[in-house]
Amino acid sequence: MEAEKINDVEYTLSQTSLIAIVGNNRSYSENPTIVIPEMVTDSDGRQYTVTEIVDSAFYGNKQIRSVTIMNGVRHLGVGAFQACQSLATVSVSSSIADWRESVFRECTSLKSVTIEKGIESIGANTFYQCSSLASVTIPGSVESVGDYAFQECTSLESVTMEKGVGGIGVYAFSQCSSLASVTIPGSVDSIGSWAFQYCTSLKSLTIEKGVRSIRSTAFGDCSSLASVTIPGSVDNIGSWAFQHCTSLKSVTIEEGVRRIADWVFFKNSSLASVTLPNSLRSIGEYAFGECLKLKDVYLNWGDPAGRTVANNLFFWQNKPKDCKIHIPKYSEEKYGWKNTDSQLTWMEFPIVLPDYELIVEVNDSTGGSAGISRIAADIKRDRDFGRLHYGNTRTEILTAVPNKDCLFTEWRTGADGRTLSSISPYTFTYTIKSDTIVTANFIRSYYQVNLSAAANGTIKSGADKYGYNTKATIEAKADTGYHFLKWTNKQGDNLSTANPYTFIVTRDMDIQAHFAVNSYNVRLSAAANGTIKSGTNVCDYNTEAKAEAKANYGYHFWKWTNAQGDSLSASNPYTFIVKGDTAIRANFAPNSYQVTLSADNNGTIKAGGGACLYNTSAKVQAEANYGYHFLEWTNARGNSLSTANPYTFIVKGDTAIQAHFALNSYQVTLSANRNGRIKSGGEPCLYNAETRAEAEADMGYHFVKWTNAKGDSVSGDNPYRFVVKGDTAVQAHFAINSYPVRLSAENGTIKSVIRSIYPYNTGVKVEAEANEGYHFVKWTDAKGDSVSGDNPYNLIVKGETDVKARFVLNDGYQVSLSAADNGTVTQGNRTYAHGATATVTATADTGYHFVKWANAMGDKLSIANPYTFVVTGDTAVQAHFAVNNYSVKLSAQNGRIKAGGGEYAYNTEAEVEAGEADDGYHFVMWGNAAGKQISFANPYRFVVKEETALTAWFVKDNSSNGYKVSLSADGNGMITSGDGVYLPGAEVKIEAGAHEGYRFVKWTKADGSLFSAANPYTFIATEDVVLTAVFEPLTGFQTLSGVEEAGVYYAEGVLHLANLEGYFISVSTMKGERVLQFTAGGDDAEQAAALSAGVYILNGAKWKEKFVARKFVVK
Repeated sequence: MEAEKINDVEYTLSQTSLIAIVGNNRSYSENPTIVIPEMVTDSDGRQYTVTEIVDSAFYGNKQIRSVTIMNGVRHLGVGAFQACQSLATVSVSSSIADWRESVFRECTSLKSVTIEKGIESIGANTFYQCSSLASVTIPGSVESVGDYAFQECTSLESVTMEKGVGGIGVYAFSQCSSLASVTIPGSVDSIGSWAFQYCTSLKSLTIEKGVRSIRSTAFGDCSSLASVTIPGSVDNIGSWAFQHCTSLKSVTIEEGVRRIADWVFFKNSSLASVTLPNSLRSIGEYAFGECLKLKDVYLNWGDPAGRTVANNLFFWQNKPKDCKIHIPKYSEEKYGWKNTDSQLTWMEFPIVLPDYELIVEVNDSTGGSAGISRIAADIKRDRDFGRLHYGNTRTEILTAVPNKDCLFTEWRTGADGRTLSSISPYTFTYTIKSDTIVTANFIRSYYQVNLSAAANGTIKSGADKYGYNTKATIEAKADTGYHFLKWTNKQGDNLSTANPYTFIVTRDMDIQAHFAVNSYNVRLSAAANGTIKSGTNVCDYNTEAKAEAKANYGYHFWKWTNAQGDSLSASNPYTFIVKGDTAIRANFAPNSYQVTLSADNNGTIKAGGGACLYNTSAKVQAEANYGYHFLEWTNARGNSLSTANPYTFIVKGDTAIQAHFALNSYQVTLSANRNGRIKSGGEPCLYNAETRAEAEADMGYHFVKWTNAKGDSVSGDNPYRFVVKGDTAVQAHFAINSYPVRLSAENGTIKSVIRSIYPYNTGVKVEAEANEGYHFVKWTDAKGDSVSGDNPYNLIVKGETDVKARFVLNDGYQVSLSAADNGTVTQGNRTYAHGATATVTATADTGYHFVKWANAMGDKLSIANPYTFVVTGDTAVQAHFAVNNYSVKLSAQNGRIKAGGGEYAYNTEAEVEAGEADDGYHFVMWGNAAGKQISFANPYRFVVKEETALTAWFVKDNSSNGYKVSLSADGNGMITSGDGVYLPGAEVKIEAGAHEGYRFVKWTKADGSLFSAANPYTFIATEDVVLTAVFEPLTGFQTLSGVEEAGVYYAEGVLHLANLEGYFISVSTMKGERVLQFTAGGDDAEQAAALSAGVYILNGAKWKEKFVARKFVVK
């Protein structure tokens, strides 16, 4: 970064990113009109984009009179033009969305400022004490007006806030003593505390619907404000919000407001009238305290119950003397009304009951007029004496006067339409419970009945004038071929189907007659064996009709006949002209079909065949040749029809049938008794044919013989062959086997006494006894294979059996250990005495873990490691291992992950891929959990060695000029590195240093949220960031970095150490002067030292590791 003055303004230039930043220009003394352009060109002809004006860039400059900041500048630093006392006009482009604090603070000559649409926030103190500023327009794009933003702008007369402005901060316009009017749009969510306090010239205040909160003292001491209406969108009015508004005479609080806090209208000495909505649920203490001129409180509460109202609502030291409470109509009983003598109060003030009206109306102003027969002075006197209040009984004389050709009919009440009287004048007595409406009803003397006829007919009689409530009879006549249908009114609504039609006349009427053409029924029917396919049911006179019939299967259409049975036509379909109601019938006849019979080579047709009518019964019969029998009938396709002979069926069409025959055959039935089964045979056989039967014995059994159905033995052969002469049943029989059992022993004897021969599947108990100096080991078979280690041993006889008892000397056994791939055996491979306990241990290779121990056959023994067991013989044990699985966790900044996350085996390759970027971003690199660059490849392949976390970083598409990293410290430290502009995806390392007596705590973002607690801290540049280093005072005891729970503190001439045994300790001052060196002799070592007050640094080192202490304080 290099500094260069361009057009008399000092810039800091980045030749890598081609970005220019307006630097320190406090001593600027050239042209009083400054323009900060979008681009600047250096002395070598290179162009740079101007992106920022640094903090305090022109602070205190007295030369500048006009500033224009062009589009492109994105950051306007804190106090950039603060205290520029000659600055008069300002124009700032909308590219600077957020104005930082105090940008134009104390610019006492500033008269004009243009805030363009697009700016999102005005920072705290932005125009504080700009005492010459006369007017300002805040565009709707501004989401918040910061705290103190326009405080003490004493010449500010006009503020225009466009719809869209979001919030107004505390003291935002406080002490703007020339401000005369302001409109706060409904987009403002909250008006901050003290926002307009001491605006002593403010006369006109409009708060639009939508504002939700008015904070404490927001309009306090606005001494010229005369009236205010608070919209129903405001949920809460904060404490002191309108206190000391001494000119305020009228307050209207609209329906929707729910809470008025304490002291809100305190000491509004001119306040005379207040309107409180029904939505109000709570009023705090002294809300109207010391409002001594308050005369009328309009309490729009239908029911005062269920509300929280402070007892001292109107009272502090004094209260109003002549205040009256006005309640809404119909609420009297809720405030305690019991009768007309009730004296009601609320908060010790008298309640003024509402007056109710008797309202006289007419149903039709052209019919006449009506009213009360009393003069206005009498009514006023009744009102003055409370005679129009709730519960009073009243008597009035009502008079109705009809106009010419009109008649008065009756008085009706407005509430339920009930008739009161048909007399005029009428004496009306009622008890007041609400406003009462009485209607005088008038009618005309005569009414006109106008008649008209639609097409195909005429009016015969009835059109005339009729007296009210008299009968009228009207009649219409249809043209030839038509008939009367109905009467309708002017709106087309049906009145009647009667003709003539008689009705009562009560009003003028327009009535029309309607007619319709005559129609005739055409009734179609079908005789048996067919249906009507189509035809018209109703036809107009002299129109053409068409009828069509369809015969059932096996039948055909014959002719149409009329109701008398006379033939009409053989055509189908049949067309004719309708002259009247018509009935015609379709007739059908059956079809005739041929039945053809045949027989195969082993029989003949005995009867049947020939021509048959549809749906009639046909009977056919076949006869088999000698040695054969009838089998079945089949159709022309060979499909089976029936096994009946003779065979009867219904003829539906031409039919070809064939008879089939077969040789005679017999059934051979085979069975087996217990302990065996039939292996083969048992199929049906033709007469005199040879068949074969074979049986198979169960294990331990053997075949004995075949017997017939009577139980007689027929053969001992197996298989057994015989010639079939008829149906045959034979059964196989079996017997159990017996086997020898031979026992022997070496270095011992057979203890049990047994016989030598046993039937199959018999259980035999054998027992051996060892000679002296030996012990039993196992039983083995004739091959020497082990069969059991039990003694005694229960064996099951399945065949000839040789069993030998084995014994060994009471000596030692070998435990042989081995390891499968990916591990080793580290303990237990040696000789053990009989009955001794052995412990074996295995160790897995890197990336693998132990799974199980298995014996020589591969059977699992244990999953314990180490594994302990009792040695009873030579033992071979093998350790088995499996590969580890590790998680690959993926995340993305400003984009998405496409594939690659999940579980992977150790040392296998993983492929991860970043997916679609968010709008306006593109992929730049992969980084690890510490923010380090890993790879720019996408997809990216690597070998998995451990748990892995990767982040896919995406950057803005328009980020070719780089990202700005803006660093600041909170006043208790300084930035040592990292502030500047970085290419997208570049690694950023930031570091801060604490001032004496403080230590670093964290990095925070612009909104105050945590960014990181590491210092130094490394991350990837993906966007502009604004960070602040936060520090805190040292406590006198600080932990050494790198040593868990290690620490140091100094007290009463002794340096105390914790958990630093064996560490070489070096103590230095902040200037680097070493004052103490020694080796800590224990975890709680103490070292006498005369240290003066100040801040020291302790370094601790042990072997090749170095641990540096943070600062500690000596007081």
